[in-house]
Amino acid sequence: FVTNVFTLKITNIIYGLLSLYLFFKIILKDSDIYTAYLGVGLYLTSFYFQALHLSLIAQPITVFLVLFCIFSFQNLNFENYKSYLYVILSSSLLLMNYIIGRYLFLVIITYFALNYFVDNKKQILNRYKLFKETFFKFIVLFFLIFIFLIIINPNNYLTIFTFEIFDPTHTRGERINLVQ
Repeated sequence: FVTNVFTLKITNIIYGLLSLYLFFKIILKDSDIYTAYLGVGLYLTSFYFQALHLSLIAQPITVFLVLFCIFSFQNLNFENYKSYLYVILSSSLLLMNYIIGRYLFLVIITYFALNYFVDNKKQILNRYKLFKETFFKFIVLFFLIFIFLIIINPNNYLTIFTFEIFDPTHTRGERINLVQ
């Protein structure tokens, strides 16, 4: 087994192909198959996919984790614990990513929570108890994600309960200080 450039790039190529598959499944969930093929084709021909998925940087993994998180939230079923586990796993992996993954997680969970409430508003608003149960399910999901993060890496405990989760400390030269 020899280390060469191809063996280093193969992980990004695999993540790129997996992200294409997830992108196809996400579009197919809300649209027809032709729209899904068109979307994947446009993504394949974009400069972002062609340049960054063949380089030795972390963007393909980030794209894959974002799409995996969207896919798992799209298929979330509160009665199925396997679905819960997929959401917790994908969200935890996305949160372990750098700052962009954390911000995108907030956008994803807010979007899907609001989307769930809008889709079921007649049922939820007519019964206050169902509203409390649904809100409680999202809060429990949020805390389970953080508990899973702490189990994976106990150092995340200090990061989660400080502002470093959204604005980590920078080394010298990474940030410009305007006030001296």
